[in-house]
Amino acid sequence: LHSGQVDRGCCLGRWSSGCDHLKLKGARTKSMIALGPGGTFVNYEKKKSPCWSRGLPTNLWNLLNGRYNNCGQKNSRIQALAYTDDAFIIGYEDGGGKYGGNLNLDWDDIGALEYAALGPQGSYIIVGSRTMVWRGLPARMVQLLKTRNQYSVASVALGSNGGYFLLYTDGAYYYGGGLNSNLRKTLDDPPSNVTYVSMCGQNYFVEFADGSQEWCGPTRLTNHLKHSCYMSHKEIRYSNTSISSTFSEGGSVRELAKDLENERCYVEDVPMIRVVKVDGLWHSLDNRRLWAFSLAEITDIPVQILSPSRSAIQRVRKLKNRGTNIHVR
Repeated sequence: LHSGQVDRGCCLGRWSSGCDHLKLKGARTKSMIALGPGGTFVNYEKKKSPCWSRGLPTNLWNLLNGRYNNCGQKNSRIQALAYTDDAFIIGYEDGGGKYGGNLNLDWDDIGALEYAALGPQGSYIIVGSRTMVWRGLPARMVQLLKTRNQYSVASVALGSNGGYFLLYTDGAYYYGGGLNSNLRKTLDDPPSNVTYVSMCGQNYFVEFADGSQEWCGPTRLTNHLKHSCYMSHKEIRYSNTSISSTFSEGGSVRELAKDLENERCYVEDVPMIRVVKVDGLWHSLDNRRLWAFSLAEITDIPVQILSPSRSAIQRVRKLKNRGTNIHVR
């Protein structure tokens, strides 16, 4: 994360360009994730420093990098953020903000930015402390904004093909247009207790009142949301004596290592590895990926920490070298 380079894919194309549809249960810190084109995202989770994926529009990446990656500089956290390929708007908790690209706004009229969504073909809705402005919205959404003005907007999202989501402070929400079928099913299933939605194209992220989350997006988003921590390949041992030279889904393990080494592929676009701790040592349950990461000397690997099963403990304890090396068949 925190990089502005554009993704170029890798030999595991299914993993770098596919769409994970997952649910994550359990209370978590409230996440505010702005989804953008090309599978990009910015997470401005409350009480934490923001982080973002590769491939953001250059002007937005420069702004975030200069504001939040500058050592010794303390800035107000993000209150609201939305972006497309050619426009962005960002508001800070101290009431300040900035916008760029093809947006033409009067910031003084808007006041402190509370919520924002930017959609295709220059459409937008911007909710400020003083007023709310919009352009190019679906007719039903405009009707709701005009007639349901006794309540304040609590979350808003715009997607492709007229897709939209509108949540009010009384808990009622409305949606329509070309939504991802999984998202529509989730919103159709009461009581959803949805508190936040972000979407871009067919990718989406939903958070519920109990802190659980659901999303559909590329591997990088799943890795970001589900990883437990980052580890160096030197900290992790294998859990088997040998591995196949190819992945079960296709593709060469050695080619993945070369792509990682030459930056034709990035570690965040490969599914994270699962690790377990046995007798004080970390062992991977995904040995082919660990071998590729090791060959490419990746020092920051997203991992998911699991409790070891009895069979995993027995298998690891039988290894003569305790997993320090592995044979490629």
